[in-house]
Amino acid sequence: MKDQFAKTLARYLLDYYGRIPSAAILARDFNLRAGAQTAHISPETARRWIRGLSMPEMDKLQVMVDWLRLEISFLGRPSEGSENRQASTPNVGSGGMVSRNINTVELALLQVFRETDLRGKRILLAIAETLVPGMIPPSALQTRLNDSFLS
Repeated sequence: MKDQFAKTLARYLLDYYGRIPSAAILARDFNLRAGAQTAHISPETARRWIRGLSMPEMDKLQVMVDWLRLEISFLGRPSEGSENRQASTPNVGSGGMVSRNINTVELALLQVFRETDLRGKRILLAIAETLVPGMIPPSALQTRLNDSFLS
């Protein structure tokens, strides 16, 4: 996934700058857009992103999505060799209803959604809408999401 992120980032950086900028320039421009809510990055961090050695955390990824209009749909695609086994426990909804078994990947995604903050949930919903247009209720995609819907 890191490699795919680096390829996607390179494509968007080429569109934005006309070339791949140095890590120092990427870090500087990122930090100008990050604001007070997101920790700033060092040129070393930018270098690691460009080379596919690491990926940004969700808050930093959101800055890049807003700034570069970075497409992050690849995050929802399974990587080669990833397991897709069925979970041994059934999916029990909030009403106590049991539906079909869910696989381990689906279970992990549900856990990530439940444990992330509101901003992370917005990012996850945007990714889901990109992957499967029309699947997410329009009310969930509004700029000002209802906190009770995402809680």
